[in-house]
Amino acid sequence: MLPHTLPAKVVDRHGLADRVGRRRFAEEVARKYDVDAGDVEHVLSNLTLSPIERLRRSMTRARLGRIAAK
Repeated sequence: MLPHTLPAKVVDRHGLADRVGRRRFAEEVARKYDVDAGDVEHVLSNLTLSPIERLRRSMTRARLGRIAAK
């Protein structure tokens, strides 16, 4: 099971705190597993957020989606 957030030492070790480092790591993962690097980067950036922040962002997008559908 994945952690709700990445420990700081994992973030630092892979350089995931900055966007360039996260993108490089995402491209490595994408090549290895034949997936889209942008999707991997998105997941990695979300793992650096707290669970509450991820929930807040999801709820905001859901509200915007309902408004746009009307």
